[in-house]
Amino acid sequence: MKFIPKSLLGRTALFVIFLVILTQLATTFVIQSFYTQPLQERLVNDRVNQIKTLINSLGLLNDEQRPDFIQNIKINEHATIVSDKLLSPPPEAVVAKQERLVYVENRLKKEVSPASKIYIADSQTIPKIWIYLVTNHGNYWYITERLPYDADFPVRWTIALFCLVLLSLIGLFFGVRHLIQPINRLTEAAQTIAKGHIADIVPENQGPEEIRTLSRIFNDMQDSLEEVETNRAVMLAGVSHDLRTPLSRLRLAIELSHFGDDKNTELMIQDLEEIDSTLNQFLDYARIQNEHWLTKSDLNYIVRKVSGYIASTGQAVDVQLSPDISSIMLNPKSIERIIINLVENARRYGKPPIALRTFQDSKSVCLSVIDHGEGLTQEEAIHLLKPFTRKNHSRTGIPGTGLGLAIVDKIVRLHNASLQFNKYPGQHFEVRVSFPLSQQRSS
Repeated sequence: MKFIPKSLLGRTALFVIFLVILTQLATTFVIQSFYTQPLQERLVNDRVNQIKTLINSLGLLNDEQRPDFIQNIKINEHATIVSDKLLSPPPEAVVAKQERLVYVENRLKKEVSPASKIYIADSQTIPKIWIYLVTNHGNYWYITERLPYDADFPVRWTIALFCLVLLSLIGLFFGVRHLIQPINRLTEAAQTIAKGHIADIVPENQGPEEIRTLSRIFNDMQDSLEEVETNRAVMLAGVSHDLRTPLSRLRLAIELSHFGDDKNTELMIQDLEEIDSTLNQFLDYARIQNEHWLTKSDLNYIVRKVSGYIASTGQAVDVQLSPDISSIMLNPKSIERIIINLVENARRYGKPPIALRTFQDSKSVCLSVIDHGEGLTQEEAIHLLKPFTRKNHSRTGIPGTGLGLAIVDKIVRLHNASLQFNKYPGQHFEVRVSFPLSQQRSS
């Protein structure tokens, strides 16, 4: 559902807020049903009985006793009783429409006299009620404060409760965020590892016991991955280095010997060159992790340098460079490897013409290698990014180690860049490397 947050912080906060609100509503319903409403009904009944007592008293007292009774009411209850012949409600007085006052009025009409009525009037901004008393010795107006009869929930209480709930929710949000922080650190560390970098050690003494255990396991896992990567790099570098010397001796021996068949000699030398190229890729893959330092560089300069080298080998490459791209943080040697590997892949598996392009948009500086072959699907591209993986048809005749795209992908991730494969059927195939203008890392 769209309105449910995706983050753990958002979902936890939403869930707890929902429970708090639900609990408040349930508590309010219980208090209203079993405490407030019965209390209000009792208070209204008390007021009705009080008014009926006033009416009965005024009807039973004689003319000499009645003034003392009225004066006593005025002193003790701060209310006024005036004959309807001497005083009438002010013009601003309105018929009472509040539920409790209407209930009192209906009770008086039913139990005392149909002429009973209640008005509300403001006297110097203080609401007062005027209750019409129908007695045996004349009718009176009973003027008193509205509070005892129809007490609205004070506005300041409403504001106070709202502020209390708001402060509770704010405190809840920060409390949940504090609990989620260790998980966020784990997420950031995992993202760093996914990009090919070594993540900082995650603190193991923060958060609940489950998070601490997970942090310890994560740190152990990272140590194991780093050890495996180091051992693999050492192994590849060691094997490649150890094979270099005997291969050089073998090539020298072939060139100095005379088999009488120059064609066979040339084929053997080509095989040795292919083995040497394979060893170079092993060494490149092993060295990448130790050569991840970045410096502010001009991508166009690197492309021109590599394209010149490629042209010297007899390969035709069309170079189209945008003149106004920004300098960005790069490892020049690694970028040269990217260009050489992508151009070599385009030459082996694609079709000419092959083009090198650079350009810049609002978010990134881009390097594109374009050929006019059939290209790769997205699924094939993801599969070929794994080390020592090749397309099925390439096993039948085209030499290679299956490390070309793996090296490219590893370098791209070390640059915090992105690698895209864009297939345009009937037109061309593009491999694009996008270096973000923001979040440039320097090492």
